[in-house]
Amino acid sequence: MRDLMYPSLSPAIAQFKHISREQRERELSVRTRRSPQYDPNNIRLGELILAPSVTTFTRYSDNVYGQDDNTDGDVLFGIRPEVSIRSDLPLHQLNAKFFVEDGNYNKLKQEDYTDYGSEIGGRFDVYPGMAIPFALAYAQGHTRRDEPENRSSIDPTVFTVFGGGTGVRMSGDLIEVNGRTGFQTFKFDDTTSFAGGRIDNSFRDRTHFTNTVSVGFPQEAIVAPFVYGGYRTTTYDKESSGFSRDSRDIEGGVGSFFNLTRVSQSDFRIGYVDREFDDSSIDPVTALTYQLNFNWDATTLASFNLFGKREINETALDASSQIETSVGLGMLYELAPNILLKPELGYRTRDYQQSDLEIKAYTVDMQAIYKLNPNVWATLDYTGVSQEESGSTAIDTTDGYDENRLTLSLKFQL
Repeated sequence: MRDLMYPSLSPAIAQFKHISREQRERELSVRTRRSPQYDPNNIRLGELILAPSVTTFTRYSDNVYGQDDNTDGDVLFGIRPEVSIRSDLPLHQLNAKFFVEDGNYNKLKQEDYTDYGSEIGGRFDVYPGMAIPFALAYAQGHTRRDEPENRSSIDPTVFTVFGGGTGVRMSGDLIEVNGRTGFQTFKFDDTTSFAGGRIDNSFRDRTHFTNTVSVGFPQEAIVAPFVYGGYRTTTYDKESSGFSRDSRDIEGGVGSFFNLTRVSQSDFRIGYVDREFDDSSIDPVTALTYQLNFNWDATTLASFNLFGKREINETALDASSQIETSVGLGMLYELAPNILLKPELGYRTRDYQQSDLEIKAYTVDMQAIYKLNPNVWATLDYTGVSQEESGSTAIDTTDGYDENRLTLSLKFQL
């Protein structure tokens, strides 16, 4: 095992350099350790640090549309310029990000896309122990073609999302209170059906308003339990099949943060959510919800991440909503100072309410990152998906599918 950080010794005298505990822990974790020889230096403009990059990638998929038979494979060529900005101030915090991603298929030209997005956020420190976080974001994206909601059109569904939020965080020696309020607005473009007609996707347009509050020990404590509650409204622009899916969610539960080191934080929460619909013909939904993110630095070269989530999500199918459960285990291993391996296993289920449709998906991902120098990184990524579907939908019926994706990318950065 190579040396990470030790004082230099000479026969005459030992020269010791003071290293903070946080800095030492960063050097001992493969997730936070930086190497000037292989990691970018970024650009400093006063108190701002800019991290510009351009990523080019080539991806092959043997089942672009996620079909159980008559599969279509193709090669995707893409480019993604991106810039991230963060402040380096003793007080307050400012972060921003801007990106554009353009993808072009070799044969399936109708699947070409252009995504873009921008976000800005940060924290305003009012006084010690009180801060006001804020965030604002806008993005255009497209839905995956292997999703059940997107199998009836000849082109991908393009959507935009605009959102923002603010709140307050008050922290003392023994207690911390967090309050948040925010919104998200989704707009979906119309698409063309295989029969040549227009698919009106405005029934998917909606706005979410969310308010949450949590009370517990300060997050910086070694163990910081808390209780939380939330209220969320969802308002659709128009009805779907004569039904109004406008709803109200009430959620509550408990959770905790775990700070095993100064650079490794894990957390979980578990609770219940009750969703009531404005339309009395739609049954209410009550579900157990949770979120888990546990990090473990097994050695200085290997780190594990266990993650999971269960929540109620919207759907464009003939169902009131979907309960989505996901869990995964990932690893980050440093094979050499400039070679990282990132294997990951995942499992996800989606149970559609007031419908017999249920989806189970198994995924395996293997990523290898080769850092040629601070300015050029190469990544080879394999993803395998096996999805099982039971029941039926108003849009499509299938027994599931298998897909293999192989991506080679080059990232140029400063």
